[in-house]
Amino acid sequence: MRAMPRLGAALLAVAALGTGAPGASATQRPTAPPTGCFWSIAINSTTANVAFPNGTLTNYWYSKLTLPTGAKLVLKGTYPRARYMSLNSYFSSPTDAALKGVATDAVYDAQIAPDAGSTNPFLPGARRTPSKRGRAWTLTVTGDQPPPSPGDRAPNTLYAGTRPAGEPQPVELLYRIYVQDKGTDLAGDGGLPEPTLVLQDGTTRTGQALCDAIGVDTAPPQPPSFTVNQYLALTNLPPNPAAGFPGSTPQSPASAPPAWYRPLNPCMFQYPFFQSAGYPIPACPQTPGLTQYPTKDNAYITAYVDRRFGPAPDGRNVVVMRGKLPTTPETSQRDPFMRGGKQLRYWGVCTNESLVTTKATVQDGCAYDEDIPTDRDGNYTIVMSTPEDRPSNAQERCGVAWLNWGEGDGLPAPYTKPTSALLIVRNLIPDPSFAQAVQNVPAPGLPADVAATLGPYKPTLEYQSPAQFQRAGCSTKGHLQRTFARWVRSLR
Repeated sequence: MRAMPRLGAALLAVAALGTGAPGASATQRPTAPPTGCFWSIAINSTTANVAFPNGTLTNYWYSKLTLPTGAKLVLKGTYPRARYMSLNSYFSSPTDAALKGVATDAVYDAQIAPDAGSTNPFLPGARRTPSKRGRAWTLTVTGDQPPPSPGDRAPNTLYAGTRPAGEPQPVELLYRIYVQDKGTDLAGDGGLPEPTLVLQDGTTRTGQALCDAIGVDTAPPQPPSFTVNQYLALTNLPPNPAAGFPGSTPQSPASAPPAWYRPLNPCMFQYPFFQSAGYPIPACPQTPGLTQYPTKDNAYITAYVDRRFGPAPDGRNVVVMRGKLPTTPETSQRDPFMRGGKQLRYWGVCTNESLVTTKATVQDGCAYDEDIPTDRDGNYTIVMSTPEDRPSNAQERCGVAWLNWGEGDGLPAPYTKPTSALLIVRNLIPDPSFAQAVQNVPAPGLPADVAATLGPYKPTLEYQSPAQFQRAGCSTKGHLQRTFARWVRSLR
């Protein structure tokens, strides 16, 4: 009983966490590792901000090069202390311009066998924290195309080839890290993979000689996207009374209620524009081929929103997002083991501009599984608003996560819509038993397909006024338990 006052004081101190009051640690940003001549700067929403980055929760490093005939790259790296790591390759040849930004092959952390004497901390049940054993890995990037059968793949190999055999191979690579552990740098204290070029005759190049030999370009990629004129045309589809098409509204491509889509390729990005205007959707191929440098291990659903919908007559509405959160491993607080038996490796949501800019909201525009408060059944509430219209109860201590609406669609004046935004939800590496993963939404990926597949895991979206949401009050039930559990994890 004598210990109870101390425990009570600790609980009270823990309960003060997550109240929205910024501290010094909230403004500090982890440092980036040296990149050398082979890798770009870390790409996130505060740096290059292209290809819809997942805010600052993830970091990408890019390299563009040409592999000589018969050559290969050998990458030597260290498993990061993070939620996820992968290498993706993309179409890069000028003769395949329509495919630029489409992923061709990928290898992620658990698929990469460790070097002798090292361990892979991403395997289910593996120890994640530093140990006496090393964390080294070696991977080969070859100019060959991926074999038709996954069983024919060589171990620890990324097949980056897209041109016929015997030709030099244009290659674009992205090295990704999701959610580095607390207290580590942007690369999870693993550094960036060090390349060695092995030419067809067996000779090697490293350092600047390597970069010169293969023409390395580290300027961040520019994903294919809608031009301003294309976007304006799609948001101004004319009415056709004879055919029963009402035409675009000022809020297009947003709708009320908002609708989720699973786009598989650039053509499918047009679906919400046509449906919000009452038009039939265009005929699109059903094959995957997103051109925004996607992560092959991810699948995405998207929804356009416009805060002019809703009860507030001045257009200062908020979007309330509710749903059931899939289970994921907790890693950011240096959890000692990679927990298996989870439905996804990662779940996240971000507010973004339009396909004209492919930018994410810079500040407070993303939330991910570990930072989203839930009730005991795993249900969450997320409010999306401008900072000035943020309801007073849109706080973690009230069991609510908050997203910054952002700057609008990113179009130049006078066409910009500051009331518009694009929501993107990510599902990363689903367990085969998780049938409600976004990866299982079939083509054409229309709202009915999303709802039928995701079930309770499909987020609902509702327009409300700030006052309307505030009337629900602040329920602190569960906040003490959540913050105490977070505090305990931070002590590990």
